[in-house]
Amino acid sequence: MKRTIGYINLLLLFLLVFNNCEQQNDFSVLKGPYLGQRPPGITPEIFAPGIVSTKEYSELGCTFSPDGKEFYFSRSRDGEISKIMIARETEKEWTVPKIAPFSGKNIDFEPHISPDGSKMFFNRFDPNDTTIQDGIWIVRRSIDGWGEPSFVGQGMYSTATRDDYVYLTDRSKPYDEQGIVRTRLIDNRFAELEWQEGGVNSPGPDRRAGRHPYISPDESFIIFDSYKKGTDDTGRLFVCFRKKDGSWSEAFDLGYKINFSPNICASLSPDGKYLFFSSRGGIPGNKTDIYWVDAKIIQDLRPDELK
Repeated sequence: MKRTIGYINLLLLFLLVFNNCEQQNDFSVLKGPYLGQRPPGITPEIFAPGIVSTKEYSELGCTFSPDGKEFYFSRSRDGEISKIMIARETEKEWTVPKIAPFSGKNIDFEPHISPDGSKMFFNRFDPNDTTIQDGIWIVRRSIDGWGEPSFVGQGMYSTATRDDYVYLTDRSKPYDEQGIVRTRLIDNRFAELEWQEGGVNSPGPDRRAGRHPYISPDESFIIFDSYKKGTDDTGRLFVCFRKKDGSWSEAFDLGYKINFSPNICASLSPDGKYLFFSSRGGIPGNKTDIYWVDAKIIQDLRPDELK
């Protein structure tokens, strides 16, 4: 009986997401915050269906500029390289997403803008060009716009704090030993990598170390995804909170409403109100869309002694 009720609840969730997609797919003029989209509640919804999240492409990882007026994400499909896309809010409306000025020639994905807006981290590689280093690249912003990207180190999915700490997935170790580390930029390269303890790299007895970390700007919590041991499938989202002694708490599963499908690459809106992540949405295959949900779910998991 309980299993039947669970299946019904899951079906209702899929129907809600589908109906939301159908309702918002007719947007022709996008005005207001978040590309003019109606904010979600505590149930995840596809973000900007038909505009950002499309039927033809996979969308993976996203980031807003600090003022919320620029939105970046990566987009790909079979037969085409992954590109970083940008949509901008003008005085009248949001622009249709287009390829960012520094992207389009190599395989670029998983962008993140630093809290001060001065730089963007992203992943880049090109199997056909040996001069392109595989790993994390950085592009800096000036009054003239984004400059030329440069390689800063090996790794995957990096996010930054206000104090310029950078969290990322360490790819210098064998696959099964990879996890989340912290570092800084020194002379435009990553410094020594600091392995993160607590629940960050030990989210559960059946789980591998964390990957794709989103660190909050004040470094008070970290969201990441974790694979189940013995599989290659991206899995569930977890959060750890910073304890008073500076260590990380145990890992808290974000729950079935969020983890109804394999999820990856979490991030928060600049105002901290909404959690974004990429998900297959229960659909078989590797296609992903970008979802968003009220970030209240994160603070609801924070233990009383850490509030």
